[in-house]
Amino acid sequence: MANTTKPRMTWKRKPRARGLASVVQGVRGSELSDGDTIYANTRYSDGRLDDGPTGWWWAAPQNDAAGIPHENTCRTVVKTEAEAKAAARAYIMSQFK
Repeated sequence: MANTTKPRMTWKRKPRARGLASVVQGVRGSELSDGDTIYANTRYSDGRLDDGPTGWWWAAPQNDAAGIPHENTCRTVVKTEAEAKAAARAYIMSQFK
């Protein structure tokens, strides 16, 4: 059953890698959070790892407390992070009735 209370959620850019990890860091994505819980995140795929599509995608981890099922769009990418953010927010908000 979906939760009826909609939390105030904001997007925050993922932190920059430090040290040697910063040498190989790719494009940073963002996380949709209410401060305590991460509801969704965006990532960029350049297709080099698995010959998959190139572009932005989003994922939402399963959240039993909020009644949100897992969703992953890594095989259906979009051109911009803004599009991925909008789709992720729409999915999360649709889970709150």
